Amino acid sequence: MVRKVHYILLLLFILLFSGSIKAQKRYFTILGEVNQPGTYALPDNGDMNILEALAQAGDMTVFGMRNRVLVVRATNEGKFRTKVLNLDKRTVINSPYYKLQSDDRIFVAPNEAKTKSASFGRKSTIWVSMVSTAVSVGGLIISKLKP
Repeated sequence: MVRKVHYILLLLFILLFSGSIKAQKRYFTILGEVNQPGTYALPDNGDMNILEALAQAGDMTVFGMRNRVLVVRATNEGKFRTKVLNLDKRTVINSPYYKLQSDDRIFVAPNEAKTKSASFGRKSTIWVSMVSTAVSVGGLIISKLKP
C-alpha cells in the first residue's frame, strides 16, 4: 500500500512539474577572424563540431588562418586547456577538441598580412604626426626668417 502511494505521488510530481523543468542552454563563443563573432547556442542534442561552429559564425574572413584555430576548454578542476587545430588536415576530426562542449571558446588567428597591416597602421600614425609637426615648425622658421 505504501509503495502504491509513493508511486502515485511520483506520477503526480512528474505530471505537474515536468513542463516547468527545462534543460539549461549551452553556449560556445567564437572570436577572431570570423564574419560574425559572438556567443552562440549549442544545439539541444549538444552535437556540434568546429566546422559547424565556423559556419554558424559566417565562416572565416579572408584573413583567417585555417591552420591556427585555437580552442580553449574549461576542465572540471576549473582550469583551462588549449589546443591549436589545423583545419587543413583530415586528422582534425580525430581530435577531442573537434566536437564542441559547453562554454568552449574558439579563436581564429589572423594571417601575416592582417597582422602586418595592423602594426603598420600604428607606426604610420606616429610617423605622419612627427613629419607634419616638423613641416609646421620648418614653415614657421622660414616665415620668421623672411623679411
